[in-house]
Amino acid sequence: MADDKEPILPFMKSPMIRTRPLRFILNRFVLPAVVLTVIFLYLGQISYFVAPAASDRHEPPGSSEKTSPVLEPHQPQVISQQPLGLDNNPPFSYSKHPIEQLVEAADQQFDALLSKEAKNLADAANTYKLRRGRHPPPGFAAWYQYAVEHSSMVIEDLFDPIYDDLAPFWGLDPIRMRQDASCFEMRLTVRNGNVSTASDWFWTRIWKDMIKEIEHLLPDMDVALNAMDEPRIVAPYEEVERARQVGMANRVDFSNPKTKAEDMVNFFPRLPKNLVDDEDKKKVTSRMGWIREGSYWDITKAGCSPESNVGKKTQQTPTYMYRGFVSNFSQATSVCENPALYNTSGIFTHPLSIKTTQTLFPLFGGSKLETNNEIRLPAPMYYDENENFSGGGEHGPEWENKTNHAVWRGFASGGLAGSDRWKGMQRHRFVQLNNATAIPGPSRLAAVKDNHFDEWAERVSNVHFTGLNCGDKCASVHDHFQKADKMTLAEQFESKLLPDIDGNSFSGRYRGFLASTSLPVKATIWKEWHDSRLVPWKHFVPMSYWFEEWWDIVEYFLGYMTSSGVQVGGNDKMGKKIATDGKEWAEKVLRKEDMVVYTFRLLLEYARVTDAEREKMGWAEDVDGR
Repeated sequence: MADDKEPILPFMKSPMIRTRPLRFILNRFVLPAVVLTVIFLYLGQISYFVAPAASDRHEPPGSSEKTSPVLEPHQPQVISQQPLGLDNNPPFSYSKHPIEQLVEAADQQFDALLSKEAKNLADAANTYKLRRGRHPPPGFAAWYQYAVEHSSMVIEDLFDPIYDDLAPFWGLDPIRMRQDASCFEMRLTVRNGNVSTASDWFWTRIWKDMIKEIEHLLPDMDVALNAMDEPRIVAPYEEVERARQVGMANRVDFSNPKTKAEDMVNFFPRLPKNLVDDEDKKKVTSRMGWIREGSYWDITKAGCSPESNVGKKTQQTPTYMYRGFVSNFSQATSVCENPALYNTSGIFTHPLSIKTTQTLFPLFGGSKLETNNEIRLPAPMYYDENENFSGGGEHGPEWENKTNHAVWRGFASGGLAGSDRWKGMQRHRFVQLNNATAIPGPSRLAAVKDNHFDEWAERVSNVHFTGLNCGDKCASVHDHFQKADKMTLAEQFESKLLPDIDGNSFSGRYRGFLASTSLPVKATIWKEWHDSRLVPWKHFVPMSYWFEEWWDIVEYFLGYMTSSGVQVGGNDKMGKKIATDGKEWAEKVLRKEDMVVYTFRLLLEYARVTDAEREKMGWAEDVDGR
């Protein structure tokens, strides 16, 4: 920036020249000159630090469509997958690497989150009322006591996904919702403090085991479960929004100190063993209207707002990237704001199965897309802690003792990849990106400029399929991919970087990655129960679904030594910091105990929203001495 301490004024006093007042000189000449100088220097910085244009970026060989966004410089604001509403704009500076700026912003966001931890039951209830606009549900005191006894952090923000998922159901008939849940083919039943199920599907058994920890504290209910990898409900946006607005209209302004608690129903009623008869079951089945074929992208679009990019049928320049890296993970994972996702994921290209409905009813599942209406539970793979998903008791060596590699092993899941469909499937694209022999076009990578990219990529990247899933049309797939030996998670934890890529839906290994001493690099479009618990760049490295910044991430953390002996990247300190912060936080908020606490709160809210007296139900013992 120009130095304005001793400005050189463009005039000279002389008998031949009429002198001007100093204010006139400053306003007319000096200030415009300073402004132009600042603009010139600023543009010069942009030309140096801004990410390369789309034509200059490395893309997977064979890519026929340039989907990389044109990046604009702006102040970084780290936003979690479920935005926490925190304003974190660090000082604007191009003197630091963008990852450093994003990590600083994430640290600030995380510190603000920690400051919200409830100090006691009354504090928790008050925070609940201000954030949710209702009294806490009956059983809230028992829930809080359970959370405290199991050392689970009570920060209201951590439970945001519950209220995002349940919001539309406040606009539906509670009696009908109970009937729908009671008629569903796979469900858990809670009666008189006991949970049971007629299903022997392993997901159902795991969910049952989780709920059994709190069965004696739960009201009677029926919990419908989605046993498929793929989500099942996409109600039209207009219908969901109408239902959501009904719920919003019934909220209370607890910020008004004059607001008094009304007579509340502070208990849940007992339910009969069977809520429906055979005639009711027929009605429920007929109104579901299951869709079993067609384009899942077209099905998904029905849930997008008309004001979204999908609704407007436009592809605007994404604003979720800051200098080449994801700064808004919520927007980066948004299906409705990224129409180009339609040909980047197997769920849209060719899913394994389709059985979905536009009928809104309470169905629980482990994950969903932005437009799906399932209610999120902690996924069975997370709670079960099978070593294939968790690594068992192994979490990896200290960072300094890890190999300087990025490692991924997995099955070619995500959909059916026969013929050339694999080009639009996320795992195939990522494996191909890591095993290409060259990157077309210019790049800002040091290894590319040094003409040694292929050797460097082969040295630092160990990314391969362990099995191919292509049905009876495998020729094209086998022409491009080879299988490699399997690696246990414990073996993968020996390496520094662990990219995590979606399968048929979410990746069941993500919790294991977070709990390891390695650094997870996450690319996803799926929403999960823990979304508001994790802060990108604090606990993991976020990556766009196009993987365009993958090699820049690898270079930053693993480094490259140029042929002239100059070290580029290799920021071990930063890699260790994020990996350590993620592991320590996972051990506080992603434990099995935390999953039970989350599910306990969720099921109390679910029991209330499906009760005919829901508008009167609540825990209000903290108001007026009660």
